[in-house]
Amino acid sequence: MIGICTQSVLPVYSLCESPAPLVNQMLYGEWYHVVELRKHWVKIKHGLDGSIGWISVKQHYPLPESNNLPQITSINFVTDLISSIHKSDGTLLPIVLGSIAEHASLCGDPTPSINKLPPKESSVVDNALKYVHAPEIFGGRTPWGIDAGALTQMAYRLAGIHLKRTPLEQSTQGVALSFIEESEPGDLVFCDNKEGVIDHVGIMLPDHHVVHVYGKVRIDRIDHTGIFNPQLRQYTHSLRVIKQIERP
Repeated sequence: MIGICTQSVLPVYSLCESPAPLVNQMLYGEWYHVVELRKHWVKIKHGLDGSIGWISVKQHYPLPESNNLPQITSINFVTDLISSIHKSDGTLLPIVLGSIAEHASLCGDPTPSINKLPPKESSVVDNALKYVHAPEIFGGRTPWGIDAGALTQMAYRLAGIHLKRTPLEQSTQGVALSFIEESEPGDLVFCDNKEGVIDHVGIMLPDHHVVHVYGKVRIDRIDHTGIFNPQLRQYTHSLRVIKQIERP
């Protein structure tokens, strides 16, 4: 069974109980595969990145099996921070950066006419900078709350490149660079914790700077040691590896 997100933002939880930690958010027009259906909860697999979580059955919108969803590489994403969908009853539904407005008909809404760009026509760096000052929210994927993995995922997705959901998963993608001097704007910066597990990711900017999530989406300096926060006057993250993702 396939379902689709018909809301501005659909919360995805780690457990099928309330309250439970937020682990992800689905945006308008994104689809999912139903893994398990219970009385009050639905276990889903995200159609774009394969991440797993639970949503409320009240927010589950199943699609007929006959629906043909587009190829991932041909999707157009909303490029404004916020847009709106006209509902059939005349009301407006706000939708955010990265939503898939072209799926309005699948969501039971009239076809919209809003600002969107085909894949490959925006840069990873420009996309990431749209989220600057967004507060850090674990599981968030919007300009009003986002985590480290979502920032890099959304910046690349808007450029037509699909990353996995978490920093650890994303670290399996791309080609590792030997030195920071080899990096280019848009490359992924991975950092690890004291146990050596990759738990943070950001995006290289020009002049040895990085955009990443630490309390909020912010720009800091980076060197061979890691990410340096000038306000705190200390390193907040230890550099593990920089990886280059092949871009179309």
